[in-house]
Amino acid sequence: MATEIIIGIISGVIGVLVSVCGILIKLGGKLQILQDLKNRFEKFENKMDGLLERVSRVEGKLESSPTSSSSPVKLTSIGEEILVNSGIKEATDKSKNELSKLVKEKNPKTAYDIQEYCRDVFENFNWSDDDLNKFKKFSFQSGKWKLFDIYEVGAIYFRDILLRDPDFSNLIQ
Repeated sequence: MATEIIIGIISGVIGVLVSVCGILIKLGGKLQILQDLKNRFEKFENKMDGLLERVSRVEGKLESSPTSSSSPVKLTSIGEEILVNSGIKEATDKSKNELSKLVKEKNPKTAYDIQEYCRDVFENFNWSDDDLNKFKKFSFQSGKWKLFDIYEVGAIYFRDILLRDPDFSNLIQ
């Protein structure tokens, strides 16, 4: 009879331990789910912060925007600094004829067309390795401006050059 009581107690303790282990495993799973949700939310939050910054810059609402939100878009003092310090001005001046040809091939009809074609050409232009490395170095060292921003500044600078060029002003209706 004493053996049966001991076996009953051991069975009860084992049953309680198994139940406690099951509860702990379920809680561990729930905690892992919560941790996963927290990690996903933090990633989402970081992406939203970056998106809000880019939208603000595009709208010209930040004082530190390289371009103004007025029409026509123009470079701010920060844009002028990026233009000179990133190397895009020098690279643009050096590649002016080729860039001009690429914009002209798109057959612009308005000043807006010229502006948008300049943006497209700058983003897709085959910049020399030296020029591209200057842009990347500036971008990395600034910690703030991406290649997109550098191309945008260069495109606005070049648009202004083209709008003063008789070959382009004659195209505009």
